Amino acid sequence: MNSLKWLPVFFALVVVGCNERSSHTSTPSECLKNYYTALKSGDIVAAEKLLASSKHLPGDLRQVALQEFSEGAKADKLAILPVTFEEQIKGDCAAVICKGNNTHIDDFRAAYFIEEGGAWKALVNLTVWDEELHGLTDEQKEHFKSLERWFEDEKSKLKR
Repeated sequence: MNSLKWLPVFFALVVVGCNERSSHTSTPSECLKNYYTALKSGDIVAAEKLLASSKHLPGDLRQVALQEFSEGAKADKLAILPVTFEEQIKGDCAAVICKGNNTHIDDFRAAYFIEEGGAWKALVNLTVWDEELHGLTDEQKEHFKSLERWFEDEKSKLKR
């Protein structure tokens, strides 16, 4: 029982360690796995540190990404699992191809990330493509459109 009280501290240290790495050592795939782990364990504080800033994720999206996704992760019902296949980086934008939580073997999904302060941060619901909602620059919008095309091409290859 006594060791359980240190569990949140452990997860916080793992996340801080990941976030303090330079962009050369931290990857979008690591961010996805750490975010999923934090959600699954119910460590909302750690998960929040892995989300993009409020500039890119308004309050309502942040709350969904933290509360509802945490419940989904605990029940193994998130649309995306932390099983990654490929990642592509364009400037400060990235996409990770990961396993979808579907019974089909060829269920691949894209998870999108943005680099902030030298660390990769999750951009949940970016696939909605409400570009204004995410406060992206024109260059970032172009990068994400390019990453979306890359994802579609790679997904076709993976399904073969």
